[in-house]
Amino acid sequence: MPTSPGRPGTAENPPQKRRLGLAGQIIIGLVLGVAAGIFFGENVSLLKVAGDAFIMLLQVTVIPYITAHPQRGQAAWPKGR
Repeated sequence: MPTSPGRPGTAENPPQKRRLGLAGQIIIGLVLGVAAGIFFGENVSLLKVAGDAFIMLLQVTVIPYITAHPQRGQAAWPKGR
């Protein structure tokens, strides 16, 4: 039975690969980091510097948002409150 050209999996329309979501990528990174620490110990201590820098960059972007968001909401209140 011939397949129509619009169906996925045919030569004209190969199936799309599913991409891993952000949560899945984070979990895989966490598991790989723990495994590297367990198996290689002090040999991967140089990666701590990169990890700490990444966390600091996240804080630089998130903390101002957290502090500014309530202020912005309060500024939108009616003047009579």
